[in-house]
Amino acid sequence: MKVIITCLLMVLTMQVVAQQQKVYFPAWTFQQKNTTIYGLSVGLWNFTDGPKHTYTNGLRLSIIGEGILVAFVPSDPTVDSDSALAEVKKESPTEIINGINISGTGIGGAYVVNGISLGFIGHLTNRTNGISIATFNYTQAHNGIQFALAYNLCYQMRGLQIGAVNKSKKTRGIQIGLWNCNERRKLPLINWNFRA
Repeated sequence: MKVIITCLLMVLTMQVVAQQQKVYFPAWTFQQKNTTIYGLSVGLWNFTDGPKHTYTNGLRLSIIGEGILVAFVPSDPTVDSDSALAEVKKESPTEIINGINISGTGIGGAYVVNGISLGFIGHLTNRTNGISIATFNYTQAHNGIQFALAYNLCYQMRGLQIGAVNKSKKTRGIQIGLWNCNERRKLPLINWNFRA
């Protein structure tokens, strides 16, 4: 009997959560909480005060974002251990973007990007799977390509970093830039690590 009651409560809870999430097609604003957008996701800014449970599946456009502050980050914003990275991965994301993100200034916060992210100033994300292009890129875990005019920094990097300065604390890939740092060595022009 307890099992049946537990199952009924779980089903009711899932229905309530599903009812709270609104779905929009072909366009809507990412500034609304509990939203799933298929198509075009737009907004003037993306400053957030916590998890919004917003999902963009398509093209996301913003003019002003937290990326404007990324250039002023005073110290390394990335985690320093596998356990800290595991905690970041458990954290509820501000937004999940599946597709292309274009922001005039960039994004910063507990974002997860699966696709391409373009920002004039900077990106500070929890996870990126794909391509990130900005003046400054800070990511806790990046799989793919990071391209920065100035600085690429991440805790875990699998892929390619191209920038004036590249730094990764756990690297499985190649770094190309004026100065490159990973857990094995520091080198100008090119650096690499493929060992576990």
